Amino acid sequence: MRMVLLMIGLSVALKTQAGFFGGIIVAGNQQENRLAGRVVSNEGATYGVRLGYQFNRYVAAELGYERYSDLDVTSRSNNQVLDETIKTASTRFGIKGILPVQDQISVFVRTGVAYWNYEYTAALPQSDVRLNDRDESFDIYYGIGASARVSEHFSVGVDYNFLQYDVEVLNLSGEYQVDGFAVNFGVSF
Repeated sequence: MRMVLLMIGLSVALKTQAGFFGGIIVAGNQQENRLAGRVVSNEGATYGVRLGYQFNRYVAAELGYERYSDLDVTSRSNNQVLDETIKTASTRFGIKGILPVQDQISVFVRTGVAYWNYEYTAALPQSDVRLNDRDESFDIYYGIGASARVSEHFSVGVDYNFLQYDVEVLNLSGEYQVDGFAVNFGVSF
């Protein structure tokens, strides 16, 4: 009898808060680009959307898209000017582990695979020379955060996310990193 009650209790607990959810991401980020021995960093913004399905109180699957602010660099050497622009974005699929702290508040960790793209443009404004290249691949991302349900269908949260990957453009190898704190506005249905 105890086993039956335990199974019923576990079944009810695991079905709590199951369903689809979506949200908007607004974040400040720190970008760092290391290409051909040069390090360029910048603070910017991230905008994105996230959709998912929460299987139970503890586990959810997420699919998201994040667009990071452009990284613009102007270099001067021997009366020559070089304007560089880096545009990046990622599509992410991952798992979110959730730990309810109170009825309406939970903390979480997330990890998964990010399909990222990196577009590099270098231009010499004094001439019509313009070089373009791009790279794309898959890498692991991770994050940690907390959320609070403000009504039956709406929540607000904060989290920290990190993504780093190796790039190769114009036969130059490097590394790109973006991390930052985000504010999330979510709806569950």
